[in-house]
Amino acid sequence: SFRTEYRRPPMRGADHEAEIVLSLQEAFDGIKRRISLEAAELTPDGQVERHTKTLDVTVPKGSGEGTRIRLKGQGGAGTDGAPNGDLFLRVRVAPDPRFELYGRDLRTTLDVTPWEAALGGKVPLKLMDGKTASLTIEPGARSGSQLRLKGQGMPARGRKKAGDLIAELRIVVPDPISDDEKELFKKLAGTSDFNPRAA
Repeated sequence: SFRTEYRRPPMRGADHEAEIVLSLQEAFDGIKRRISLEAAELTPDGQVERHTKTLDVTVPKGSGEGTRIRLKGQGGAGTDGAPNGDLFLRVRVAPDPRFELYGRDLRTTLDVTPWEAALGGKVPLKLMDGKTASLTIEPGARSGSQLRLKGQGMPARGRKKAGDLIAELRIVVPDPISDDEKELFKKLAGTSDFNPRAA
């Protein structure tokens, strides 16, 4: 009698996923980082073996929240000569003290003085790339007004175009206020009939 022996065909290794946390500046600029991951591998006798592997990762410029970076062959081991799976790193961007990330747009608050808001003028704003933009405040600007700088958000990546930078104006009074400033505000209060609460 003939005995047939069943052999499982070679199987490609499983894909794995892990998370990498970046500062907003790192995500904006792109970064090379060495990471350590704990991996679990199945040995030929069916045992689970845990080990730590170290990988050098290149995160491309403009990798926003949720970006997936594929590391080919760094996933689970294949069997009987089949290729390994891939490792997908999902980018998470940590909160930043100056900018908030909305999709590919960056939002920030731009503090202006009462006289800048009333009279208008040019106000500097430091951008993510280290340069300083000069924003034009129109006379009579209101708190909460938004200025948009096209293409100054997250840089373009692949098919995704660069985002915008949105600066929301916030009118701030001097604190502490000097005696001279207090006198000027009193003079303005006595001269102006403006009432923002008028119905």
